[in-house]
Amino acid sequence: IKNEIRHVNPSIEVLKNKTLKILQDGKRKISESEIEQNYFDAKDQVEYAQVVYKSDPTTANMILLNKVFVLIESYFNYKQLWIPAPKQRIAELHNLDTNIAYLIKEFYKETNHFSQKVDLAKRIIAYIYGK
Repeated sequence: IKNEIRHVNPSIEVLKNKTLKILQDGKRKISESEIEQNYFDAKDQVEYAQVVYKSDPTTANMILLNKVFVLIESYFNYKQLWIPAPKQRIAELHNLDTNIAYLIKEFYKETNHFSQKVDLAKRIIAYIYGK
């Protein structure tokens, strides 16, 4: 058997170096104007879900659940933290901030009526955006 020198694929090395650079640099800071736009959009979507609930509860629930899912991601982004995998998010939120973790846990309780979820979504928005 010949001794062969194996070469590392240069593409893998380039990707590895780019990934390390991204991790070293950290996440970009979100601009105030982007934060304000996201705040407006979040409030608008929750209010829309509340209005449409009587005529289309399925769509209202979908909008509300999706919005809170995105708000959790926004919380990490605004703190310039990498977003954990969904199954790790609640635990990580609890480690970072028990107040937001409590609101999120309350929101996802299956026993809550839609109006309770709307109220909690509004509280989550207020907490994340400091309003």
